Amino acid sequence: MSLFRRQAAVRDLYGRLSKDGFDPWLDTEKLLPGQDWDFEITKAVRASDVVVVCLSQRSITKEGYVNREIKQALDVADEKPEGMIFLIPLRLEECNVPHRLRRWHWVDLYDDQGYEKLIQALRLRDVSNQGKDDTHSRIGLSKLSSEHDIPAVPGLAHNPYVPGVILRASRAVPAVRWALGVVAIVSAAGLIVVGLEIGPLASILGFVVMTLAMAILLIFAHAVRGTAETGRLVSTVFIRSSLVLFTAGVTTVFVAATTNKPLPLRKWLTKHIGHSETVINFASEDTTGPPFWVPADGYLRRFGISISDVTENSKVVLQGDYVGGGSAFVTPSHNALTQLECHGPVGFTLRFDKPVSRVSFTRAGLIAGTPNGITHPAWSVCVFNRDQRLGCKGEHILREFANVPERDFSLQGPDITSVRVESDFRLDGKPFTAFCAVLIQSVTLTQ
Repeated sequence: MSLFRRQAAVRDLYGRLSKDGFDPWLDTEKLLPGQDWDFEITKAVRASDVVVVCLSQRSITKEGYVNREIKQALDVADEKPEGMIFLIPLRLEECNVPHRLRRWHWVDLYDDQGYEKLIQALRLRDVSNQGKDDTHSRIGLSKLSSEHDIPAVPGLAHNPYVPGVILRASRAVPAVRWALGVVAIVSAAGLIVVGLEIGPLASILGFVVMTLAMAILLIFAHAVRGTAETGRLVSTVFIRSSLVLFTAGVTTVFVAATTNKPLPLRKWLTKHIGHSETVINFASEDTTGPPFWVPADGYLRRFGISISDVTENSKVVLQGDYVGGGSAFVTPSHNALTQLECHGPVGFTLRFDKPVSRVSFTRAGLIAGTPNGITHPAWSVCVFNRDQRLGCKGEHILREFANVPERDFSLQGPDITSVRVESDFRLDGKPFTAFCAVLIQSVTLTQ
């Protein structure tokens, strides 16, 4: 602040800013005897975070060094990023604002809310102040002391060709805006993954938590900054982020409801954070010769699985893929877990020596070998925690005239101890399908 006329008003402003925690620079207070005042003023302008240009009736018409100081401030302002608050015109009394300063919104100190608006701008500038060592903002005050009272933050540039159009305050803190935007997008992606890996309810809960966190951020910004523009900035980020998170939640529910495929990320996570997967694909059993099947119990015992509650007179076997009567199934291992010798609805139970958290399985692909197509029985697979049923998956009777691709299913729950598999090859009480029980291509157990 270079001081000449209206010294009382400028000194008063200097004192109020100092009292409010800022570090104003005033030539009559900062210059020491023997210092080069021209050099020191130039250095002060360049070192300042904000330059406040004080305007009065006399100063705007007076020629001399004051105008040179203003030119120095304008030169430094041109070096600042677009939207950053650096130069704030401040009217000490009713007067015209010089044309070269009209690109910045000014503040009237004589107005009842003038000083608060100035503090508002300085604090907003302080938010975007990066990499400074000082604990207080440094303010250079230059005394060069409107037609429109524009409701904006002092110091933000506005369009001189469109009166009243103000650049949004969020432009003053682009780093904060983009950082919060990135956080919102990453959070949304995280909610989708959590929802698909754990369940839609987990995603919805995460959405609620993130929304509440942003609401708290909004309240905190109002309490600490106490400014409408800062509140508007955080409100904008809050609304946009909430929309992103809401979209993530809806996407999660939709995808989780329409797909049963385990995510590749799930396999990577379970592999690297201590969980283990056991893949049972029945590949080691030879079923190439008559009767083209082997009992399944001996093979499953190698994986800590026992078979119980088998429907009377039926057999749980590993069946080799084959072509018979124009019908066929195919698996990578050429074997599938199924039941034979069915005389009605059949079923069996797989019991685990150690509880698991997830059971994933694949129904084998089917090949339509004749114009009559391919059929497959209705079936269901339910998981249990001891005697409590945790969930089920299944299909109705299939009859297709084209090949039917394999299909993946997954069930999860705390401490799954058993799986019940049931099939029904009848239609209207009469045998109908080519196979009497579901053909399971593989089973994956996650501890």
